[in-house]
Amino acid sequence: EKKAVEIPVPSKDPKGKSEQDKKDAENKETILKQQLIPQSSKEEDLSAEDLKVKKDVDDCVEKVQDKEAGIAKLALATLTELLRTSTGSVTSIPKPLKFCRTHYKTLVSHYEAIDQKTENAKSLADILALVAITMPSEGSTETLALDFKLKGNPEGP
Repeated sequence: EKKAVEIPVPSKDPKGKSEQDKKDAENKETILKQQLIPQSSKEEDLSAEDLKVKKDVDDCVEKVQDKEAGIAKLALATLTELLRTSTGSVTSIPKPLKFCRTHYKTLVSHYEAIDQKTENAKSLADILALVAITMPSEGSTETLALDFKLKGNPEGP
């Protein structure tokens, strides 16, 4: 659990701030904002390979929601393969998984809208279980990961 940090904020701007002081304050604010923005949302910082992976994940997520079961099945298989074969260091989240996180709510909504007894729903539940593990703690993500895994394929993705 993260501890809150107190930041003193004056209720009124002190009089007589120089232009340099104002610029310094703006720079500090900009740096803080940049640190809070997840790396995956900064597309301009992504390499060509990362952009390709992001586009592949985005395309798969779009096709997973297709009404045609065959297209959705192929997209789920592709997304599963992307997640399986991705490599990264031990301390970082693999890129495909990181890019899936931005689609988590969309995928959950789609999962809830489809028939849970189908193979596509089980495959999607396996993917959601994996993505839920990496989500920032919002109280119940740990149990959501387990719930989705129990609804998925017994032998794994």
